[in-house]
Amino acid sequence: METIEHSDQFFRLAHGSETDSVLTERSSTRVNLYQYQFNSSATRQLTNSTGTSLAPVSGNQSDILAYRSTRKGSVQIYIQAPGKKPVNTGFEDTIEFVSAMAWSGDDSHLVASLNNALYVYSLSKARWLEIETPFEQVHFVTYVGGDIIVSAREAGYWNLWKLADGDATQLTQNGGFSVQGKGDDLYYSKYEVPGLYRLDVNSGTESLLIQDFPIKSWRHWQYRKGTIYYLKEKALHAFSLDTGAEQVLYEFSGRVPSGCSVSSSLTSFVCEQIEMSTSNIWQFKLSD
Repeated sequence: METIEHSDQFFRLAHGSETDSVLTERSSTRVNLYQYQFNSSATRQLTNSTGTSLAPVSGNQSDILAYRSTRKGSVQIYIQAPGKKPVNTGFEDTIEFVSAMAWSGDDSHLVASLNNALYVYSLSKARWLEIETPFEQVHFVTYVGGDIIVSAREAGYWNLWKLADGDATQLTQNGGFSVQGKGDDLYYSKYEVPGLYRLDVNSGTESLLIQDFPIKSWRHWQYRKGTIYYLKEKALHAFSLDTGAEQVLYEFSGRVPSGCSVSSSLTSFVCEQIEMSTSNIWQFKLSD
């Protein structure tokens, strides 16, 4: 079989107007990351790519930022320290998809679920190491304290597990898909059930925190210092775990970002912003 054209911008195929032609949809999108300030309309562009820069993850102790980008043509994970240029972490294999990324508590390591497997990037060693798991498919991953918590599918159900020395301990029995937490408390969504939940790991008690939390928002929320931040409709919301009070922190005009990350200082947040998106129909000749 001969390759006629190769690009990640081609999508659906159909027969062309002639017997030796093919119609295809070709699209192009440019997405960059912007920093928003709370209580201000000011924004600042953080990335300048002709491709896509997506899924920002802010550090826990500093303004360090991790994200995935196609700035060099293929998907790679980049890390951008304050005041410095972004660094390609140099993941050696092809990255088909990135399910989740998270910084360790001291921002020294970045854990990522890449292609259904787990990897940790060490800033000091500047390299990726694979983490062995007993699962064929790993979805979400985060640090809770010094522990790595993942969502994985077993016997047809998604639940949360704690990893240690290659072993996995099941934490939830009634579902768990995206997760964050602190101490003995886990906060998580479920695969087919709306709502955001809390689990007391010691007692095993599950409680409902946000009843109308949408299923599709599993990528769109974050725990920071006693507060759950999440995107809903056209706004960034904040839900206090102490009081149960909820408030709108920022309302977006125009298209709502699909991913945001609040800074460790709680003074700003980083979001994806689509700058350009086009789609056209092309016809290719299969032979001269």
